[in-house]
Amino acid sequence: MKLKLERMILPVVLVFGMTGIAMPAEGQSVLQAIEKEISQLLEQNRACVVRIHAIYAPADRDESLQYGSGYTHGTGFVFDPEGFVMTVDKAVVGAREIRVTLANGEVRTASFVASDPTSDVAVIHVDTSEDLPHVLPGNSDAVRVGHYSFILGNAFGQLLPSIGSVYEVNRDEDLIQLTSTVHPSYGGAPVFDSAGQVLGMVWAAPFQTGDPLATVAQEAPMTVFVIPMNRLERIARDLVRQGQVNYGWLGVEVDEHSFPVVVTRVTENGPAWKCGIRRGHRILSYGGHTITGPFHLRRLVMETPPGTAIQIRLEGEDRDVAAEVQVTERTRADADGRELSEFDPGSAVLSHDVRAQSPPEEMLFDQIRAVEQELGRLRKLIRSP
Repeated sequence: MKLKLERMILPVVLVFGMTGIAMPAEGQSVLQAIEKEISQLLEQNRACVVRIHAIYAPADRDESLQYGSGYTHGTGFVFDPEGFVMTVDKAVVGAREIRVTLANGEVRTASFVASDPTSDVAVIHVDTSEDLPHVLPGNSDAVRVGHYSFILGNAFGQLLPSIGSVYEVNRDEDLIQLTSTVHPSYGGAPVFDSAGQVLGMVWAAPFQTGDPLATVAQEAPMTVFVIPMNRLERIARDLVRQGQVNYGWLGVEVDEHSFPVVVTRVTENGPAWKCGIRRGHRILSYGGHTITGPFHLRRLVMETPPGTAIQIRLEGEDRDVAAEVQVTERTRADADGRELSEFDPGSAVLSHDVRAQSPPEEMLFDQIRAVEQELGRLRKLIRSP
């Protein structure tokens, strides 16, 4: 199936959660007051957004991301005054040379710091002798459906805004979904609330590739997936301090569509195997958290610091049992490679050991299935006497 969720190489997003509007000045309408506040928010944060230009050796570049021979163009935002910039890994990984253009037009050289292939987050460092304007981190846990979003992204060399709104906050997958018009180069953008604080970064959006169902998705409002700022801060901190993000690993595969979550395979001598978890067990809770689905379990396991002992409640054939598992560090070989690629409708297993269908793919296809169901209902109404 040719629906492609393409990670965007140019990052800069702003999730705007408007909690209130200032009273308009005398002789000024409410709409004029709103316009003024939006304009001020964007202008105050424009200096924190950079345009990224990565140069690759001809044999190394990804043709699908090409904007000219050996170049990619992306967006990033300064999150530390010493010149550390956050972006998506597709914008910079493997580049021979990285340059950034500041809001004032000044071009500077940047160095690659580290990237996390699981989250697709990368950090680069801009050479600077003075403090750079930087964003203020917000609390992404406060984001709610209906909050406005303002995306400021690098489109054809210009920082252009795009206004949308939050329509889904998925705590299980730790992702925020927006409706907004974006360009492929908007990936990695920061998300601001009404106080001008960043709530997240643009991560992915669907782009049509010729499949009829992709056309259905394209007809609906553009879905933009955003990584919440609270999660980004943890990732960026680890990348700057130690050059990598350490994820927990349980060593199980589970049925992607069952609830409660059913274990379908256990890696021999892995953490789950050692504590007695076997195929057929249903995982009810993890570390005191009631499991709501396979992606919820996956996120909790990955966020567990390696070496942590976790209590797991299981449902067996005739009774519930409790087990304590020692979560270990997930290696690159264990990583599930969050490639947003062609969707495999026959895939029924979410694995912590091998590559698995990503949360955005699952959520997007849930939306497509809902659209199909609604179209079927309307067809029946039209055909009825």
